Amino acid sequence: MKTTSKKPAAAGPALKSTDPATLRDMIAKQAYELFETRGCQHGHDAEDWLEAQRIVCSRLEAVSELGPKPSAPKSSRPVVTQRRSARR
Repeated sequence: MKTTSKKPAAAGPALKSTDPATLRDMIAKQAYELFETRGCQHGHDAEDWLEAQRIVCSRLEAVSELGPKPSAPKSSRPVVTQRRSARR
């Protein structure tokens, strides 16, 4: 019986720009939530970690697909930094 393994998709911008420590924390939190959902049954840590990794990466990919947030339109007028004194 031949098993096929899927190649991981190329990492999107959100995944690439995420700090490794932050990514690890996100996965750890998700894995713990899966552990709790399972009723805190021990012995499934590797499964929970891999599933959490899949969930977090797919969320980050979804964010990447949305693209950057649109910025506010820039005014052509310069920003006044000092108030002018009123002349009388």
